[in-house]
Amino acid sequence: GIGNTGCCGTNGFNGGGVAVDGQSTPHHLYAADLFNNRVLAWNDVSSFQSGAPADKVFGQPDFFSHLCNLGVNNGVLPPTNTPTADTLCRPVVGVFVDNSSNLWVVDDENQRVLEYLNPYAPGGGTPGTPGAAGDATADLVLGQGDFTSVQRYDYCEVNQFCFMGPEAVAIDNAGNAWVADAAGERVLEFSAPLSNGEGANKVFGQNGSFITDGCNLGSGTVSADSLCNPAGVAVEDSLAEGSRFELSGDFVSGLQV
Repeated sequence: GIGNTGCCGTNGFNGGGVAVDGQSTPHHLYAADLFNNRVLAWNDVSSFQSGAPADKVFGQPDFFSHLCNLGVNNGVLPPTNTPTADTLCRPVVGVFVDNSSNLWVVDDENQRVLEYLNPYAPGGGTPGTPGAAGDATADLVLGQGDFTSVQRYDYCEVNQFCFMGPEAVAIDNAGNAWVADAAGERVLEFSAPLSNGEGANKVFGQNGSFITDGCNLGSGTVSADSLCNPAGVAVEDSLAEGSRFELSGDFVSGLQV
């Protein structure tokens, strides 16, 4: 198993999503450590042993820190302190590794999705400065205008630029990002090439509208066009007609594009 019942350290773990980088050699393992406000990584999943310590940490300056956004407000939620490209606050089940070995993390309480360019790339990157592979600093953000923006769903009008409550992310072979925005009762698609703070290009579950967020379109009736709390998303790329994504959650339907 991964971790134990302790708080922190290299082998303390408090649950979340898990992803394996199938493109890398060796294959890397990533795990979202929800209540420790971090993601842990292990270099080689093939040699993984029960209780093995992690060798990388995202969202915290070391393996023994655990507060939301580095704990400026002692970890009180919702966070009032400013996030950065090096912080996390309640990363949920949404961890994903794309075909270029880039890590994607749903940073739920900061209402954003982060991309880390191949964290195991040689050279060590540029820790603390976005834009380079090989480190634990995020390099792209969706859902916020930049890495230090703190616009939350409380103040965000429903639109294509911000999330109401993101839960999962998947990247297709074309580099498009698909985000299950559970509290927004929708799935959003962000078309490649991606850039910081860009708006979604497609919406599913709201009958094509970016400015509504009703469960089952607010009607209480399930339909082929409705979603209610979509909590997971997966992409299948081996289709002649394009990508297909599938969902998990309450009252959801699979959609094909």
